[in-house]
Amino acid sequence: MRKRAKKHPHPQPLPTEWRGVLIGRFAPPLQQARGLGGEVNKIIFLAVLFLLTLTACQTENPPPTLNVQAVTASRITPTPATPTPTIEPLPTPNLPTCDPTQVAELLAGMPAYEPSEGAFIELADHQLILDKTPFVIRGVSYYPAEYPFWRFLQADSATIEADLDTIAAAGLNTIRIFIWNEPLFTCPGNGAVPLAPQFERLDQIIRAAANRGLHVIVTLHEQPDITAPPLYDNPPPIPAQTAYIVQRYKDEPAILAWDVRDAGDADYQGGTIGGVPREAQFERAAVLDWLFRASTAIRAIDENHLITAGWYTDNVATAAAVDFVSFQFWGEPGTLEDRITQLRQQTDKPLLLMGIGYESQTRNESQQSSALREGLQSAERGVEFAGLIGWVIWTAFDFEPGSACDVAACVENEEGQPDARHFYGIWRQDRSRKPAANVIEVMSQPTPKENP
Repeated sequence: MRKRAKKHPHPQPLPTEWRGVLIGRFAPPLQQARGLGGEVNKIIFLAVLFLLTLTACQTENPPPTLNVQAVTASRITPTPATPTPTIEPLPTPNLPTCDPTQVAELLAGMPAYEPSEGAFIELADHQLILDKTPFVIRGVSYYPAEYPFWRFLQADSATIEADLDTIAAAGLNTIRIFIWNEPLFTCPGNGAVPLAPQFERLDQIIRAAANRGLHVIVTLHEQPDITAPPLYDNPPPIPAQTAYIVQRYKDEPAILAWDVRDAGDADYQGGTIGGVPREAQFERAAVLDWLFRASTAIRAIDENHLITAGWYTDNVATAAAVDFVSFQFWGEPGTLEDRITQLRQQTDKPLLLMGIGYESQTRNESQQSSALREGLQSAERGVEFAGLIGWVIWTAFDFEPGSACDVAACVENEEGQPDARHFYGIWRQDRSRKPAANVIEVMSQPTPKENP
């Protein structure tokens, strides 16, 4: 029988300093009123008390800088056992819509998801727990070599299963996958209208991971162009689609966490993530506002799974929205311990190294292996001494040259060599081992106190 995770705790009582502010606010007028005499003064006292009561009971309006229409509970509320599309009128007039009869047929053809058996991973005393035993994430981001990014769901089941066999055999216990909404849904003007063949393929990936003892971090809100439509304006039908995904898999114990968005801070400060450049196109306040509201909406649907956000460098800004703070590191491995120490001083939440990797195009494969060994040794010291709950490597396999691009210029660099972003894999495109695979097999071994 599946075990359910503990529900998130209820809000704590007001901090002592807040109670002091409230007492200071109410006490002086009351003391003054007690000093007055006569009927007139009693009337004044009662009037003051009445006005103060109204003030205390009044609900504060949200700050004017927040867009209260973005990712609100009304747009991403818990859905019933069989999710239905959003039929309400949508504010964006140019979204393609489908005939209600077609929508009904698509929903009727959508099979239910049957979750696997097992326990949910919980967070207790600043560490992950599985079946009452400490669990350390030692994982890898996964795309098939021929089908990275938006092509992910084009891979056949035989390829997926063989790849996951390779990953599990290396001793890794977690994969990180990325969900692109566009291949999963149709009829965007009607809300969340799923495509059964695509969801069945995603179902197969999650089940295949579960069958091999692999846990899954699911990264949401991947899309090729976050400006069309602007992701952080929360355009329809994204909230309904996110709700559908979370509702469908909320009872799957193999899922370890929802990652609300990969490197969202690069959307307001720029950066290069895993060899892929990102431009700053949004304001920081708008992105963080969206993150807080999105994580709240996900939690309203799913109390079983943890929530994080795989930010690049502005990691502590996510702390209020997540269960554990994730960060990515793309620098020289010798400086990773400094980065962990810095984050540990800024937050007491558990930390996950969500992204680390080195390509073997400008480096050679031996240099890639050495850099990865040094980085993971630092990460393991972080697990032991600094509250790190694990690490996730980018990425499992080298990509077929050109497959990671949507423009031809990505295929080759200025020297005419294949672009380096295709060569971060632990295994080559043909699935043969790089020297880095030897490092992984050593570094992924659990300690005696952990689950094997």
